[in-house]
Amino acid sequence: MFRITQYMDSLINPSPVPTPRKPPGPVVIWNLVRRCNLTCKHCYSISADIDFPGELSTEQVFEVMEDLKRFKVPVLILSGGEPLLRPDIFEISKRAKDMGFYVGLSSNGTLIDENNIQQIADIGYDYVGVSLDGIKDTHDKFRQKKGAFDESLAGIRLCKEHGIKAGSNTHIRSHEPVLKLVCRLLL
Repeated sequence: MFRITQYMDSLINPSPVPTPRKPPGPVVIWNLVRRCNLTCKHCYSISADIDFPGELSTEQVFEVMEDLKRFKVPVLILSGGEPLLRPDIFEISKRAKDMGFYVGLSSNGTLIDENNIQQIADIGYDYVGVSLDGIKDTHDKFRQKKGAFDESLAGIRLCKEHGIKAGSNTHIRSHEPVLKLVCRLLL
């Protein structure tokens, strides 16, 4: 993972090269649900806005979390599809936090709104990552929904207003000036 904000900060405020960190264990990015409210052109999970048969029940998710804890996994990133479409996402998230995991939520951001922001804040996610595929027109084209960019940014802003550490997950592509996007988001 390349953290562009940290990279840009190191360019502005150079410092000696630190000793490499030794991570405490693997990061698990868990696609808990295939259901999604968008139809992104580059989706790897073959998602759609329908319920898919055979997904894990809440209890089965809890059992897997117990296994992950036994294997000393310190980080769970809950993703999908769109994890906010899973009816038990907050129950799962709370259990993960109670078990001591660092818990991230990876969302497309369009469903983060006034109706659920307090629940998101109450969970105490360590990080909420919202996927952005470029500036407005590029993002909307990839997500195949006009207005998706504005909804995603609104989700990030709501998180920040509620004291939730949030940011964007961006795929770098040759046809989109990434620094322009990052600068726009930071200003």
